[in-house]
Amino acid sequence: MNADDRVFLLVDDDERLRERLALALRDRGITVFTASDADSAVALAEEHEPDGALLDLRLGAQSGLALIPRL
Repeated sequence: MNADDRVFLLVDDDERLRERLALALRDRGITVFTASDADSAVALAEEHEPDGALLDLRLGAQSGLALIPRL
């Protein structure tokens, strides 16, 4: 699998950080879907079935760790 085949989900409630990280991944040929909250992340994961996810540990009202089983 090369970088162009990879799909990642990036979840962070900090918009600026989320967009900077997404840009860095896209610059490496990785397809990135972004979410700012847990519910949006779950919906995107169900729709796109990402190969991996980068999660903010402090994601608003919910921990990124608590989100893992939902993905």
